[in-house]
Amino acid sequence: MNYYFHCKRQCYLCGNRLNLEDNSEQVKIGKAMHEEKASEGKNTEISIDNIRLDKLTKEYLTEIKKSDADVEAARWQLLYYLKVLKEKGIVTAFDCATSPDSEESVKAIPYTDYLFYSVDTGDTKEVREQMERIQKQGPKLVICMMGEEGSLCYDGERYHRFGIVPCDHLVDSMGAGDSYIAGFLTGIVDGLSIEGAMEKGAANATETLKYFGAW
Repeated sequence: MNYYFHCKRQCYLCGNRLNLEDNSEQVKIGKAMHEEKASEGKNTEISIDNIRLDKLTKEYLTEIKKSDADVEAARWQLLYYLKVLKEKGIVTAFDCATSPDSEESVKAIPYTDYLFYSVDTGDTKEVREQMERIQKQGPKLVICMMGEEGSLCYDGERYHRFGIVPCDHLVDSMGAGDSYIAGFLTGIVDGLSIEGAMEKGAANATETLKYFGAW
């Protein structure tokens, strides 16, 4: 996938099993990063068919890169991984951030079980119509995070609403959305109801609000 974006010729050579990267310094750096993770006991790399996932936990699918030079290629690589995982029957989640209509989001939605995104408009008719549109494209649940107004979840039949868990010491809102998602998915894995998962997500987000720099 990376080759396709930065060099079509290299993509062709790789597709025809003509590998010229054995002595590449860039490849050596990437291998060193993975070896370091393995030596620290943090290596969770797994192989499925013809793909190799750098890190797969119950919250995240992660692709490790040495820099942000090829962000677009990395995004499409993750989208491809989501497609493969979905076809294998593995439950997937995707965060559209504030852009559920972006090209990456549109490509990911059909291969996503739990679809998250954020709005700053609150619970409006337009937001609900958008959630219903998205849900019809494949996701089991569509969850909209609305900041101080809490969150809204649509399951294809009805809406579920949860407010916030009050924060007694607000320091920084960075990462609160990611923390909500992690808490929500943990709740689903633990067998909680949708409302229970939403509450767990909200509680997790509140803890993050108490720290500077999210993590």
